[in-house]
Amino acid sequence: MTPRVLNPSRSPTLPEDDSQPTHRSPHLTRLVYAAWLGYWAFLFVIMHTRRPPGARLVERFGDKVIHAAAYFVLAALGGWIALRRGRPLGWHWVLFWVAVYAAYAAADELLQDLVGRNSDLGDWLADVIGASAGLLLAAGLSRLRKPSI
Repeated sequence: MTPRVLNPSRSPTLPEDDSQPTHRSPHLTRLVYAAWLGYWAFLFVIMHTRRPPGARLVERFGDKVIHAAAYFVLAALGGWIALRRGRPLGWHWVLFWVAVYAAYAAADELLQDLVGRNSDLGDWLADVIGASAGLLLAAGLSRLRKPSI
């Protein structure tokens, strides 16, 4: 019986696990990437059209909750792409993407005035909180996953 060789990139106490896949499906990664871009385009469209009278989601959950949830999903999808690509999701990554989503949310709020909607600092703050939560979720998951996945 041959002893198992330890992988230096893993914990020195855990032997290499040959049963785990060492590749990621590029098709699924492309699908997630397309979902992220499509969802971002969808958000742009719905945020820049007039809200129909009696919009039930807004009445039921409140404007800020919807803003936070929308940006949470956007950031979580982006985080999933990074997880699929095996990228490290440390503080630099989180702060960079918080800045990207915060800048986009600010532009989004300012552009809403052009289509008869009101820009609101509270909406922007809800967007940033939602995006931050989605990014922190992805960063937390990256710390839990096994290196070979």
